[in-house]
Amino acid sequence: MSAKINKTVLMSGAEYFSTSFAINALMDANTAINLPKAIQEHKAIRLALEEAGIMVINTAAPVACQDGVYTANWGLCRATTK
Repeated sequence: MSAKINKTVLMSGAEYFSTSFAINALMDANTAINLPKAIQEHKAIRLALEEAGIMVINTAAPVACQDGVYTANWGLCRATTK
């Protein structure tokens, strides 16, 4: 059995990424981040996905959600009709 790879992913921007308050034991709210560098790294990840043949659909980042760039930390719900 071969592994299945998502060919389409949702991705938000990194414009709200911060360490303004520690949300887990690995974060230090006293350590500043370089937001422009984080945004460039985020763009590089998107480009790598696209170069691998994965369609990346942009979705708006949750306003002021410092960790919305991590896919494990938020979800997107879509209404369905029957």
